Amino acid sequence: MNKKNQKGFTLIELLVVVAIIGILAAVGITAFGGFLGSAKKNAAQSNHKAIVSSLNAEFTKCSIMGGTLKWEGSTAVSCASDVQLHQGAIVLHYLNSGFKNPYDASDTTSVIGAITTVIGKTSVFCTNAAGTALGFCQVQTIIEEGKTLTDNITKE
Repeated sequence: MNKKNQKGFTLIELLVVVAIIGILAAVGITAFGGFLGSAKKNAAQSNHKAIVSSLNAEFTKCSIMGGTLKWEGSTAVSCASDVQLHQGAIVLHYLNSGFKNPYDASDTTSVIGAITTVIGKTSVFCTNAAGTALGFCQVQTIIEEGKTLTDNITKE
């Protein structure tokens, strides 16, 4: 039997291939973590923009047409009412609209009616902590540690 005609990989060649695969896996896992964090931040920003946009649209519709606003999952609120009377219905509406906290999928209260410190959660409030009317609704979303998006929506 001639040893020169045997085919196959040497132990050294196999070890080099395993080492290369290990390096590629380590780099891939690190890069994936960065992509995941960026996706969560973008989803939180998207939620915030969607809430601000739809709240603006509802308040504009109210100022043009009058009558009442029927918030999803809540009772109708008169357009003539002060904005703070809409707060509970607004929060319930967005909770029933399928908004989720991108940082915590088990968070069933991703939209709340008070100031929050939870990353990914959105606050919609029309009164301050003392219960005094603000005259507008404020939408705040913490999109990452130390960065909060804030928009004020005035009901005309």
